[in-house]
Amino acid sequence: MVAISPHLPEPNLRQGLHIFASRPFSLVAALILVIVIFLGTFMVLVFPAIAAYFYAVRQSRREEYFIDLNNIVRTCGLVFGGIKRYFLQSYLLGIVGLLLPVALLLAPLVPLKMMGSEGKTLSLVLQVLYIPAFFLAGAVVLYGYPDLIATNDAIRSLRRAIASGRAKLWKVLALGFVLLCPLPGFVVHLLMVLSYPFIAAWAVSATADPTEIWSEPGVKERQKVPGMLVAFTLVAIAAIGGYLLFRLWGGPGLVAAIGLCLAFLLAAVLRTWRFAMGLFGFALGFVAVLGGGMIFFARRWGEGIAFIWVAICVAFLIVLLSLVGKRLKL
Repeated sequence: MVAISPHLPEPNLRQGLHIFASRPFSLVAALILVIVIFLGTFMVLVFPAIAAYFYAVRQSRREEYFIDLNNIVRTCGLVFGGIKRYFLQSYLLGIVGLLLPVALLLAPLVPLKMMGSEGKTLSLVLQVLYIPAFFLAGAVVLYGYPDLIATNDAIRSLRRAIASGRAKLWKVLALGFVLLCPLPGFVVHLLMVLSYPFIAAWAVSATADPTEIWSEPGVKERQKVPGMLVAFTLVAIAAIGGYLLFRLWGGPGLVAAIGLCLAFLLAAVLRTWRFAMGLFGFALGFVAVLGGGMIFFARRWGEGIAFIWVAICVAFLIVLLSLVGKRLKL
């Protein structure tokens, strides 16, 4: 256990992405375990389990293999250790920081339930409670839980969450909106195995082990920030691609488009924007060559030759990725 400063720094997006990228399967396995605990205890252990997941992310180690079974078992074990460690304090933080926002979110429905159509005006007025609900949820997730992991003091953690949330108001409101609002929350829950570990890793980056070696870009890479035209082009491509995939495959197509955008963001943050664009350009080119070759050989000489072409392309891709990985020290 490494001593943690009582004054936690601002959560760092780069460090959060680095945590998520270096230990994805263990974090996903721990998340599935937490969901099983939610359902198996009829949500009784929801607050300790949330704190336990933050603790597991905080104490997790980078995976040495594609599927590191030892690390997966260790991270899942940390979930049970976190439940025991933060059992009482997690209830204090969770009741105020998470249960209260849900109550505020549901408050506008009370006049409609009790007064029917006559309560519409009062219901609209009560919707102003959405703002403190989003604020509390976002602040507690982004700042409260990391502080709880560092200090095991729920009162102090709640105070820090409110103080830090006021300083980063729009960030906190946006995160609370995504967590609580049903419409964007629906998409978030579809991608929960990706989004929830990412949010937790981003938050606990404030308590990151100082001995952890983060991938820091060089001086030249720091200066390569995409211009307004490039950023606008990327957003347009993402929006058009998402729309086309949605029209083509419906909900799964939309999820696939969001996943591709997050993968592009991950590659850009961990390396550079030029690296991300080159990587995705290579992927599109490889798919075009693979698919085009399959169609050509299948029509010209039959499906047997087409499968041989696929095997050659896959072997070439494996060798190429191995060489690139050694060069980039991935």
